[in-house]
Amino acid sequence: MRSNVPVYVVRRSGRRFWQLKWIDPVTKKTIFRSTGTTVKREADRAAAKIEQQFSDGTFADPLNVTWKEFRDRYELEHLESLSDGNFLRVNAVLRWVERILKPRLLRSIDAGSISRLAKAMRSEGLEEATIKGNLAKLKSALNWAKTVDLLEEVPAFPKHKRAKRSTKTSPMKGRPITFEEFERMLRAIPAVITSQVDHARWVFFLNGLWYSGLRLGEALNLWWEGHEGLLVDLSTYRYPMFRIPSDGEKGGKDRIHPMTPDFAKFLKKVPSRRRFGRVFSLPSRSGEELQLDAVSRKVCALGEVAGVKVSKTKFASAHDLRRSFGDRWAVTVPMHYLQQLMRHESLDTTMRFYVGQNSEQVSSFLYETDEKPPQKKRRKKSP
Repeated sequence: MRSNVPVYVVRRSGRRFWQLKWIDPVTKKTIFRSTGTTVKREADRAAAKIEQQFSDGTFADPLNVTWKEFRDRYELEHLESLSDGNFLRVNAVLRWVERILKPRLLRSIDAGSISRLAKAMRSEGLEEATIKGNLAKLKSALNWAKTVDLLEEVPAFPKHKRAKRSTKTSPMKGRPITFEEFERMLRAIPAVITSQVDHARWVFFLNGLWYSGLRLGEALNLWWEGHEGLLVDLSTYRYPMFRIPSDGEKGGKDRIHPMTPDFAKFLKKVPSRRRFGRVFSLPSRSGEELQLDAVSRKVCALGEVAGVKVSKTKFASAHDLRRSFGDRWAVTVPMHYLQQLMRHESLDTTMRFYVGQNSEQVSSFLYETDEKPPQKKRRKKSP
């Protein structure tokens, strides 16, 4: 609401800092706010800033800003400028906050509530690195709120100590699952997905993750045509490709990536008349597409119902299907090809996760090759 509200700089008995005073245009109550400074010139600038906010209609009292008001402004003024992938990831974190903490006012997000949020994430099986990344996104959102005067102070966030990486174990947080375990997850769909109408969609989706090697966010943002997200291109080039604009690419660059033959064959089974919109459509009961965090929880539930454990405390997730993809192709193609298939920004990442993790498969391949009798070369007949 635009209004001309004079803001005065005053001294109050027993207060160290200069105070701001104004009459609230709605409640008609006298409002006092500390400037946090003993310098009169700085206090005058603070008063002028609030007067300007009243005039522009952008003033929001940090003590009374609701979570919804913050969320609406953050999406409109900041998140819209992010890539599709980052938009989905940040929104997933904000939904975690709403589901676990249920905040009414923005200022209710304090150090204690952040600690409870981290504990809830941990109890639901998230790895420490994932929790750290989620909290970093929340902290960034609260820092933005402070810069636009929706929040007076950003609360303290817990410090995560980086776990020492063992040289004797795999750097993977989960593990590749076997085809038999994957089939068990498929059979668990009726127990997790309540709507029988959606069973076929989930079978198609899980198979897509298995054959494509896509990250979960990439798969949910995969389109047949006419969208800025990740695109399936079955006809432009000699072979089927992923066309990934910079907005959807984790590396931040506009790229074309190879598609494996088995995933291309999988997609080509879809009739041409149905190749529009999202490749993987997973609607909720309301008809809207399920969000990334909801899909992630359902895939984890499938892993739990199927009894597919990838560590002592963790059941199979969507990322373990991606690990299986990488594991299968690691013994088939050179590492620099695997880097492109996995869409890793650095070859070091590919080497760290997939070199040395396939010793039994490599040994099997070598010995099977060694046991095959050498082929005799045919002599060319002389004319």
